[in-house]
Amino acid sequence: DATKKQIATALRTLQENAAEQDQILIYYAGHGYASAKTGVGYWLPVDATTDSGANWISTADVGRLLSRIPAKNIMMIADSCYSGSFTKEQKISSAKSLNPFEIRQKRAVMAFSSGGDEPVLDGEVNSPFTRILVKHLNSIKSGAAVMGEALYQKVKTDVSAETPQTPQYGVVVSAGYDIGGDFVLEGESRTVKQR
Repeated sequence: DATKKQIATALRTLQENAAEQDQILIYYAGHGYASAKTGVGYWLPVDATTDSGANWISTADVGRLLSRIPAKNIMMIADSCYSGSFTKEQKISSAKSLNPFEIRQKRAVMAFSSGGDEPVLDGEVNSPFTRILVKHLNSIKSGAAVMGEALYQKVKTDVSAETPQTPQYGVVVSAGYDIGGDFVLEGESRTVKQR
C-alpha cells in the first residue's frame, strides 16, 4: 500500500545504502497499466488514479532508479497487470560455463513479471503467481545456488498450468547488464513467509 513518493524513496534508499556485492530483490504487487498507444507500462501506486498519470510510475522511471543502485545483482519482481513490459528490453543470454560466483561478479538487473501484456489474477491473500513463487523460493536448499532464470522456468511452468497468464523474465538493459549475468538466489535456512 505504498504511494508513488514512498516507492521512489525506498528505491533511493537502496541507491544510498547498497554496496556493489549486495544482492537486492525488489518485489512489487499492485495495480499496473499499459498504454495502448505507446506500449509503455506503469505501476499504479495507491495514490494513483486511472484518469490522471500524475502518480503513475513508468517502466523507464523504474529502470532509471534501478540503474543508480550500485549492487551488481538485482532482481525486480512485479506482480501486476501488464508487468511484462519490464521484461521487453532483452531476454537473458546466460553463460552456462560460469559458476554462481563468476555470475555474481557480473552486473545483472533482471525483471521477473507475473504475466506479459495482460491482466493477471489476484487472490484472496496472495495471487496465484506469488503463492507459486514463494513455494519455489522455499524449496531452495540451504547452501544451494539457483539462477534466476531457472527459478523463472519453474514458476512459469506452474503458473501457466494453473492460470491463463504467462510469467516473463528478462534483462533491464537500461539499468545495466553484463553478458552472461543473472540473479543468483542462494538458499538459507529460513523460509519466505506469505502474508
